[in-house]
Amino acid sequence: MDYVFPKWSPASLPWLEFNLSTVAMILITCVITYALCMWFIRGLSVNNPSKKQVIFETIYEFIRGVVASTMDMKRGERFVALAMTLFLFIFIANFLGIPLKVTASFTETTPFWESLGITKEVIEAQGGSAYVLFWTSPTSSASVTIAMAIAIVLLSHVLGVQYRGPAKHAKHFFQPNPLFFPLHIIEEGAKMLTLGFRLYGNIYAKEVLIAVILTMPLMYYYVGGFATMVIWQGFGIFMGTVQAFVFTVLSMVYISTQTADHH
Repeated sequence: MDYVFPKWSPASLPWLEFNLSTVAMILITCVITYALCMWFIRGLSVNNPSKKQVIFETIYEFIRGVVASTMDMKRGERFVALAMTLFLFIFIANFLGIPLKVTASFTETTPFWESLGITKEVIEAQGGSAYVLFWTSPTSSASVTIAMAIAIVLLSHVLGVQYRGPAKHAKHFFQPNPLFFPLHIIEEGAKMLTLGFRLYGNIYAKEVLIAVILTMPLMYYYVGGFATMVIWQGFGIFMGTVQAFVFTVLSMVYISTQTADHH
């Protein structure tokens, strides 16, 4: 039995397909990130800081240190908020993955499933039944992570034009020799792919293993299955944190590279 996702395509653009599960999880991640930040900053005090304020300030100083390690803070101060947003969004998104699934069979296909793109043809192609995934990490979707990576690389170039001017920014694509122009273009494309696929691959693998562990009979009958899940979830927390950190650091490095006076 394979996995399928609820989806929707505009009638005028049948080739454009939206994964409704991913879209919903992105919105949920944004809401959680915003609510968490609002909760952290409530009741801020200089003289009598609360425990949550200390935690938030520790995270902020850590992210600020990340930015400071990639660029001069006269230039980097304005990017601390971006780095903080990136880190918190990815960190939260990485831990939302729960293999929440509903079984849909060929005989049980209803207008509800049809409205989500789970047609009889889709179910039949999966052998008559399939798991419909509703709750997964947004970062376990390559379309999300690649889109984020493209946005970061494009932003770095927009900022490069803003800081150095269009002529000077364009000039670096032809240095040290005009023959290097194709290599610079390939380099920018590689940045997008490596930045996006690194995050996607690690989080997707984490969720696949969680799904596999949950299907193991020993998960339900023996202590070993529970221990396996606990160990893997612990490793998942570590891996998810590291991936949020790596994505944030590389994003700041790309921005620093494009906005520096000397490239």
